[in-house]
Formats: sequence, C-alpha cells, structure tokens
Amino acid sequence: MAIYHLSMQIVSRGKGQNAVAMAAYRSGEKLLDEESGEVKNYRRLTPPESFIMAPNHAPIWVYDRERLWNEVEKAEKRIDSQLAREMNIALPRELTNEEQRTLVEEFVKDTFISQGMIADVAIHRDDVNNPHFHVMLTMRDISESGFGLKNRSWNPQFANRGKSHSFDGRGFVKDSDSLVDARGQWSNYANRALERAGFSTRIDHRSYAKQGLDLVPTKHIGSSDHLREKKALEESSMSGKEYRPVTKYGRLNERIKKLNQKIAKEIQQGEAIIISLEKKIQERKSDLRYQLERSGKWGQLNDVEKTSIVFVQKRMKQDVNLGVALECRSSIERWERVLAKKEVELREEVSNLKRAKELYQNSQNREETSDQLAKFGFTFDDFRNELKQRASLVKQEMDKINKQKGYVQEGLEMTNTAIQTFSHLVKEEAKVIYAQADHDQLLKYDPIEIHRLVDHHNKTGLVVPINQIEAFLKDRRQPEKEKTVPVIEQYQKLVKDNRFLINWQRKLKEREKEVTPIKISDPKTFAKTMGEITKERRIIAERLKKLKTTLSIVDKLMIEEAKKQYPGEAWIESVDPKTARQLLILNEQEGRVVSQNEILDRTMERNSRELSSQPVQSTSDVFVNELAQGIRSLLADTRNGKSDLDRAAEEQKRRSKRSRDRGSGRGR
Repeated sequence: MAIYHLSMQIVSRGKGQNAVAMAAYRSGEKLLDEESGEVKNYRRLTPPESFIMAPNHAPIWVYDRERLWNEVEKAEKRIDSQLAREMNIALPRELTNEEQRTLVEEFVKDTFISQGMIADVAIHRDDVNNPHFHVMLTMRDISESGFGLKNRSWNPQFANRGKSHSFDGRGFVKDSDSLVDARGQWSNYANRALERAGFSTRIDHRSYAKQGLDLVPTKHIGSSDHLREKKALEESSMSGKEYRPVTKYGRLNERIKKLNQKIAKEIQQGEAIIISLEKKIQERKSDLRYQLERSGKWGQLNDVEKTSIVFVQKRMKQDVNLGVALECRSSIERWERVLAKKEVELREEVSNLKRAKELYQNSQNREETSDQLAKFGFTFDDFRNELKQRASLVKQEMDKINKQKGYVQEGLEMTNTAIQTFSHLVKEEAKVIYAQADHDQLLKYDPIEIHRLVDHHNKTGLVVPINQIEAFLKDRRQPEKEKTVPVIEQYQKLVKDNRFLINWQRKLKEREKEVTPIKISDPKTFAKTMGEITKERRIIAERLKKLKTTLSIVDKLMIEEAKKQYPGEAWIESVDPKTARQLLILNEQEGRVVSQNEILDRTMERNSRELSSQPVQSTSDVFVNELAQGIRSLLADTRNGKSDLDRAAEEQKRRSKRSRDRGSGRGR
C-alpha cells in the first residue's frame, strides 16, 4: 500500500500570483494576459497533456484557456482576491499514459465538475519517475452570462471558525469525513484504475498508523545524504552492479522497505480473494444490462436500442438514465460546435493561401509582393515550399475534422435512440410507481419531467402525490434567477476592454516598427512576425466592431434606466448617454434617487463655498457640477421646446458661421 502525494494551494493576488500566468506555466500554452497586455509563454521540453473540463451549463467559451482565466481575473476586483484553487497530485507510474488520462478525467469530473466548478488540467511527464497532474479550479458559479458569486460551499473548513460562525465548514481537502474530500476520493479512483489495469498495488492517502497497518514508515533523508545516495545509484547503474545504500538512513530505509514488502505480501494474499469477490459483485450491480434484465425490460428492447444504451454508458462512464442520455447528447453537440468553429478557421486559412498564391503568380514588383506576402506569413524566395507545407497541414486538419464529424453524427444518432428508449422506459416505470393513479393524467407530462418524478422516488423512496406534481415540477422548471450585472458595471467593463484594445494596437505598431529593420536581412522572421501581427489586427478589428455595437446597446439601456428613475419628468426624455450615466452613478453612490433640484442646489452651494474661499468638502463636487450643467441644458431645451433635431440643426448653423468667419478673416 503506497502513499501518494497530494497538495492544494489557493491562487491569490495577495501572494503576487496571476491566474493567466499560472495556467500558461502548467499547460505549456502561450497565453495573453489582457490586463497587462503581456504574453505568458513558458516552454517545456516535454509538452504537458492539457485540457479543460466544465459542467454542462457552462458557456462554450470556457474551453478557451486564454479567455477562461482572463475572465476569472476580470471577475475579481480586490487586490488580494483569491483567484482559483490548484491541486498537485502524483499519478500511479504503473498506468499507461492513456490509463492515467482516463483516471484523471473520471476523478475531476465526479469530484469537481459535478459540483459546478471548471477545471483546467495539465498532466506533466517530464520525469518518468514522477508523473503528476495539476488541476486549477474556478471559485465562482458560472452561467451563460459569465461568472457570478463565489460558491462558499466549496471552501475548506475555516481554521479559526468560532461560535459566531454558522457556516458548517464542509468543503474540499480538510474534511476527512466529507463525501467530497479530495484526498479520500483520489485514493478510491486511483485504486479502481490500478485494479482495472490488473495491478495489485494500492494507494492510501492516510498514514500507515491511521490505516491500521503494521508497516514501518521510512526515515527522512537530509539533502546531503540524498545527493550521496543519488550519486551511488548513478554509479551502480553505469557499472552494472547492484545498488547498495551508502548512508546510515539509506541503509535503514532499505531494511524497512524489505520488511514492509514482506508484511504487505502476506496482507495482499489474504485480501486478493476478498477483492476478487467484491469486484464481481460490484460489476454485477453497476451493469445496466443486468438491472434491465432483472426488471424484464432488456428483453423488450431491440438490438439497436440495446447498442445505443451501452454506447451512452461507455461514453458517460456512469449508470444511464434519461437525464444522463440528454447530458450525453449535450456533450456531443458541444463537440459538434467546436468542430464547426475549427472548420471555419480552416476555411479562412484556405482563403488566405489562395490569395497569397494569386499575389505570387501575378507579381510584377518583387518588393511590393514581398510586403503583401509577409502579411500572410510567407516569404517571396521560399514561397512554394511554405505554401506546400501549410496546404498539407490544412488538409491533415480537415481530414481529422471530417473523421470526427463522422463520429459526432454516429454519436448523435445513437444518443437520440437511447433518449427515445429511455423516454419509453421511464413512462413504464412511472406506471408501476403510480399504479393506482390515472395514467393519462400522469403521461401528459414531458418524459424528462416524468423522469424527475421517477428519480425522486428512486432516491428518496417517496411518491409525489398526483395533485402535487404540478407544484413539484414548477419548482424544478424555474432555474434560480441569475444575478443581473448592473448597466453601469457593463459600461465600465466595456471602457476597460476598449482601453485594452487601444493598448494592444499601440504595441502592435511598436512591434511592427521593431521588426521592419530585419526585412532584408531576415525575411523569414519578418514574414512570420508580420503574419502574426496581421492576424492579431484582424482580431482587434473584430473585437472593436463588437464593442462598438455593445456600447451602443448599453448607452440605450442607461437612458432607459435613467428614465425609469425619473418618471414623468419632461427633461429626462431628451437625456443623453453621458448625463444618464452620471445620474445612475450618483444614485448608486447615494443609495437613492437624487432629485434634479437637489443636484442643482448642491452646485449652488459649491459655488458659494468657492466665492467665500472655503475648501471644497467633497471630491464628488466636480462630478455633481458637471451633471448639473447637463440637467440645466436639458431643462432649457425642454422649456424652449427643442428636440434633438433642433439642437443638431443649430449646431450645424454655428459651425457654418464659424467657417465663413474664418474665410473672411473675421474669426482671427
């Protein structure tokens, strides 16, 4: 029985940590930190095997590692915010790479994803003797609109919790009796994986004493002795001789290991028969076919229906019912959307290759064509080879996508068949549960709602009375209302995004200026860099376009929100976005709706203080004064009966008059 390393840390700004940088380091992927504009790039000799796992209700963009951790950073406002949890867990060396990945996916899905977390996983195999994986976990609830509140139920037990705290303290890592205790869960999953692979080795997160074993723990070896032992091991390996420890504690640990091996062998021989029997019983209980056979339903299914159920069970790696089959279809549909996105990107690449080829073939000016080809990442001198290589890569990727699309289509067909099958089976099961009820009244509900009734009965042993079904289902039809992001926060986020894009544009200009001198001396590097710059500029242009559209919508929302706060006021009908925004900010700061008269009165008080040489009492006075000027303008326009068109016409007349005055010399 081995003890495997498992540690956890909180990723926090208070420690000077950055979630984007940590994700880049662990995944080996180049990521852009949108806050600083820096590209985080930590190359590894052995590339990690990295992937992202998320609950079904998470938006599709969470599978984009760069956007995921940038959104995590944006969601946290405090300078000492906790950004994520990270776990570092050793993997059993006995397992193959594929078996290790399967183990990690099962553990992460059941332990963290099922709780609503998003997990960014990176398996490291730099050292063959120390395969391990890192998993970074989000700390906030996620919905289609983005990250919401922090989920406190995921927190470990508070170390300083006293009588004043009502929080029950259940959470990850620290609660050994909790069902979601990560250490205990890992032992169970790792041992099942070892058993599936045919190994008798088992791991345990507890110490030997807590395990109730008579095994003797080895002694800690200091750094100097550790180096001596390492050198002795290398020398014995080079000479082909048997390794013998050379330090006192090294020899002691060797004797302890041999003693433990002898004890463990005797224990394993006694446990082997028990494990074998338990395995057969467990497999029998979890076998869906066995369950359906016992109920007499398996024989009612045709071969296609049976195959579809087995397909869903293997894909989801859990007991199957209608809910799981629907979840399976959702996961395949997400895969389909990802493939569609990749296909669009490949088509854009094909289009770029065609345009580059036309430029090259129709070239009349070598220097001008070289500049144009550089924007597509090509050099003029080696264009044909570069085009051939990129076209080959595109074809390989397209073939891969087409193959996966075939799997998707087949998976959807199988899953839809399983959904239809379970829709029928759940109705039959409901008829048995509600034997005395009016089945027509029961079967008017959707199969997934009938499944909720059946699932409730299977889990609790209770039957929802017929006259209470509607209320029971209504509670489950209405999802918890998501927290609406205030319109002012939306505006501030857009301003921040706009500032980031402007900085990004500026840095691209600087980068282009820096690379221009190597245009002749190193054309390949120049072409590659220019290709990257052009690609980034397209991204910026697309984001700016979306930002402009969103900002226009938010401006309208702010005006509507301001009108709601001042109903019946004539001046508010002509309010502009800037004044509306200032009104909303002031009312939010005050926690109430401040009347127009009070705003104007505050400005008069401020002017009086300035005239009497009294110091300004509040830093918000300037803001209120500017707001008051906007309101006065609106009031004046309202009294004069002016519309937006009237004001625009007057502004145009003033501009024309100024232009004429300058032309005649009177404006000087």
